[in-house]
Amino acid sequence: MNVKKKRTLWNVYDSTEEPTNIPPLIKDKGITCKHYLERSELEFNYYLYRRRKRVQQTKTQLVKHKFNEKKSKLILSEVYNNETEFLRRQRTKILVEDYITLAKIGQGTFGEVFLVKKKPKNKRKSSNRKNENENENEKEKEKENEKEKENEKEEDKKKDKEMKEEKPKTYALKRVRKSRVKSLSQMKNIWTEREVLAIHNSPWLVKLYESFQDDEYLYFVMGYHSGGDLKCLLQEVGALTEDATRFYMAEMVLTIEDLHQQGFIHRDLKPENFLISSDGHLKLTDFGLSKNIYPDKKNWKETIERINQEEINKRKHFTFVGTPNYMSPEILSRKGYDKSVDFWSLGCILYELLAGIPPFSGNEIEETLRNIMFYTKTLTPPVSINDEVIIEEETWDLITTLLDVPLKEEPKVFLQNLKKHPFFDGIDWVNLRHSTPPFVPKLENEMDISYFNTSYFDDFEGELTTVLKDFNTPTRFPKRKPKNKFVGFTFRRYDN
Repeated sequence: MNVKKKRTLWNVYDSTEEPTNIPPLIKDKGITCKHYLERSELEFNYYLYRRRKRVQQTKTQLVKHKFNEKKSKLILSEVYNNETEFLRRQRTKILVEDYITLAKIGQGTFGEVFLVKKKPKNKRKSSNRKNENENENEKEKEKENEKEKENEKEEDKKKDKEMKEEKPKTYALKRVRKSRVKSLSQMKNIWTEREVLAIHNSPWLVKLYESFQDDEYLYFVMGYHSGGDLKCLLQEVGALTEDATRFYMAEMVLTIEDLHQQGFIHRDLKPENFLISSDGHLKLTDFGLSKNIYPDKKNWKETIERINQEEINKRKHFTFVGTPNYMSPEILSRKGYDKSVDFWSLGCILYELLAGIPPFSGNEIEETLRNIMFYTKTLTPPVSINDEVIIEEETWDLITTLLDVPLKEEPKVFLQNLKKHPFFDGIDWVNLRHSTPPFVPKLENEMDISYFNTSYFDDFEGELTTVLKDFNTPTRFPKRKPKNKFVGFTFRRYDN
């Protein structure tokens, strides 16, 4: 008599075969848990990597400035205390009420962007006031004895500007309504943007300081760049000079190089996504359509070293994404594409900066896409009203080089050769970030939004906590709390 073996949870997962009778809800929870653990491990390892680097930089600066042993111990203890305090703050919940809303500066299909300022933290009151007073008196005595030491520390800190980075006073807060993020692809876009912003430490990309959520919204707290974007600048001046275009294109090349080195393709490069900071330099934003080109996300640094670069270059992607005016023929043909789609977008942007319009723009989207597919026939140099060519030969050669698919070289080699193009003669690639930009915003204060085109926004009043529905009105059935599909979304950067 054959005895049927009882099917338990243990022998299901102990077997080598993949179980087939798992309920969809349990399977979804398992996948969510797996992604959460992988993401947590990745971010914690990255924090440890950055922590060791910060400590090592501090020790290097101590040796450089020849501090004595006593001062060195005090500074190092302060560094370790800051790290401990950061880990404590990681356990505190981030609320939208922690920010003061100043203005609305952006609006899109899925979300809105606000200029915000962080509220000052209220000190907790202790019940034992007498003990507090005694401790305060003792601390005052200690402070008086250590005033000289502190003054010396401040002088040392002024000499070494790299030891501590100044915190921005205002932020750009992006708010995405959860009800709009319905499909699986839209959820992936949200997670991809958070992943890129949280991991990178590049001067060319917008920095994420915090990310959190409530029952209705997802929030990204990013650096605020008060110069507007490149599209607003083009609308104001019509077209840029060749010298200004050369500077901005050089910064874009370094931005794409940095993004590709970190393992991502942007896939939606356009003038709107290049913000102008208060010092006039560019910052890339909007990574919702980016793609991770490395399959293993557990340890990105080891993955880059382990995987053969040729295999990565051969790996193709087929998702139909992007903005019509800047999409590559490889994306439209759906035969597979790689990093080269970002170079195509750069070529379109270069053309637009000098001519004032994209190279394949049509009256309708279908016409634009048709022009892109037959780019060898439709791509022509822009001309002025007097039928004079407004682009020089070297510049046109660079445009045709970027708008040539597929690439004849590997993306990495192509990028290095791109820097040597005659169009970029005179560019100091090493010190470009410290050079003087052609346009520096003139701001009245840190809350100036005059460089953002906010005329088409709806009138905005009130705090971010204001919701569209009136929750005080009685309803027939109690309102159900929306399901939280974004487990592990919260993030806090160390230097925030």
